[in-house]
Amino acid sequence: MRSGFTPIVTQTVVQELGFFATDGDSAKKRAAATCALVSMRSWGIQPSGLKPVGNGICEIAANVILSRELLPETERNDAYILIECGFLAVAMLLTWDSHLLDASNERLNEVLKSFDLHPVQILHPGVILRD
Repeated sequence: MRSGFTPIVTQTVVQELGFFATDGDSAKKRAAATCALVSMRSWGIQPSGLKPVGNGICEIAANVILSRELLPETERNDAYILIECGFLAVAMLLTWDSHLLDASNERLNEVLKSFDLHPVQILHPGVILRD
């Protein structure tokens, strides 16, 4: 890990991991999600939550992202994750998720800016690992 960076996971990511740990569609997925939940702190990853007011902003901003069709309606949690990153001033969102990677980062950041949230650069982890 590079100095000066603290990897975090947002509350929506933790909730999704919790869901997959108990309700994942295969034993392998359930085991991987459980491992991530149990191990993230030892891996140097900090779970981060939001105060209730932050949750309200996330809901409203997600509605804007989905109504503008910047992400598919079925990907509401992806919108939450992005907004949580903006709320927490996370500079980079590393993801394998094609919905976020294929979306217009510029247009998504316009929505974040309209809610006085920090811009977020969405990147595939391979971009960081190559360096």
